[in-house]
Amino acid sequence: MADQLARRRLGYGRGARMKFEQDQVTMLAGVRHGSTLGGPIAIEIGNSEWPKWDVVMAADPVAADALDVARNAPLTRPRPGHADYAGMLKYGFDDARPVLERASARETAARVA
Repeated sequence: MADQLARRRLGYGRGARMKFEQDQVTMLAGVRHGSTLGGPIAIEIGNSEWPKWDVVMAADPVAADALDVARNAPLTRPRPGHADYAGMLKYGFDDARPVLERASARETAARVA
C-alpha cells in the first residue's frame, strides 16, 4: 500500500502540497498476516500536515475566536476550475471548505490504498 500511495503522489496535475504531504497507512481491521479475513477492511490514512488543520476541520463546534485566525477563516470565494462553487450550491454551504476538502486529491488516498 505504501508503494502505491507514494506512486499516487507523482500523478499528473499534482499541486505543491503533494510534494510534502506524507500518507501514513495503519491497518485497523480485516487483515491478518497479509491476508484478508473475509470481512470489511478498515484502514486509517494519517497525514503529516493534519495538525495544522485540526481546528479548521474539527467535528466538534469551535469557539468563534479560534475561527478568526487566517487559516480557520471561511473560504467564501470559490476557486476557478475547482468543485467549490458547485458543491456550495448543491449543499447550501456559505463556506467552500467542506467541499474542497471532500473534493481534494487527498480524497483519492483511500481509493489507492
